[in-house]
Amino acid sequence: LRRCVDSLLDQTVNNFEIILVDDGSTDDSGMICDQYAKADFRVRVIHKPNGGLVSARIAGILESRGQYLGFVDSDDYVDTDMYKRLLEPIHSDKDIEVSIGGLMWDDDGTFIYPYKADHGERWGNSLLAFKEMLLGKKFLWNLADKIYARHLFVGRKPMFSYTSNYAEDLYFNSQVIPYAKEVAFQPIYGYHYCMNGSSLMHRAYHKGMLPMIGLFSNLLDQFDKFGEVRSLLLCHFVEASIQGLRYCQREVEAYPRLLSEYQDIVRKKYERFAFPELERGVLQVLLMNPNDYQGWMEREKKRIFDFCRNANKKLYIYGTGFVGQQTAKILSE
Repeated sequence: LRRCVDSLLDQTVNNFEIILVDDGSTDDSGMICDQYAKADFRVRVIHKPNGGLVSARIAGILESRGQYLGFVDSDDYVDTDMYKRLLEPIHSDKDIEVSIGGLMWDDDGTFIYPYKADHGERWGNSLLAFKEMLLGKKFLWNLADKIYARHLFVGRKPMFSYTSNYAEDLYFNSQVIPYAKEVAFQPIYGYHYCMNGSSLMHRAYHKGMLPMIGLFSNLLDQFDKFGEVRSLLLCHFVEASIQGLRYCQREVEAYPRLLSEYQDIVRKKYERFAFPELERGVLQVLLMNPNDYQGWMEREKKRIFDFCRNANKKLYIYGTGFVGQQTAKILSE
């Protein structure tokens, strides 16, 4: 936290404020925030009961007084000139309401640029910038490496609400970027996203990630008339649905209602959109009732085991992630 706040206080830009949101912390974070507020007039602190990332963001947004907003997570930090460089396109063209720089993954001083671009770009049609974000080739859908005109958040009512702590960056960006006058990107990469094995981004699939199915479903409705954006959202929806329904089928005894709830969401889009044949087949299986799904799983296991026992051929497994490793272990035994 100290590293994070120090990197903000050292910014070369003038006339800015820092709002620290203590979202019900149970360690010394609240006290540290108060120490900074007493030492520097630019720092203000909000202490609130724990409500999650979305409520913390909104609390900071409503408390802010600046014309532009930036967001930094407490375990990350930024280069001292990042915000000055992000503001440069805005100073040259007041129609630019979102300025993007890109982030780097910081793994104990080893820097990784996940989607590094070598030249900047500007979009007069902000939907094209939103499309670029969904592609993820130049920049990601996180909030942290961007600055936004404040009125984009407070001047218009979001199309729908979202309360999950997972993919809340995508939610905010989906409600803001497509409505900006112009969007600019430049390959600054001044935001240090520090790799943390206990962070939300690095956990195995869990119950809290299920709302992503509903998020992409709502976005498909919101951007239904924009073909290229809709196609990308559909790809993300299919991926989120496959992961989520697999989890629900696996945990059906613990969360019986979740399976039917998310199956209903997926089924509506399944009937409405033309999914690729392979993905359609996978979803068809995952949309089964739990008993039929378990029966299908047992038949598939028997078919694969029989093949491995009887065939005079090698079986190659592509993929060395969790599923690939577990499959190789089962088959080896």
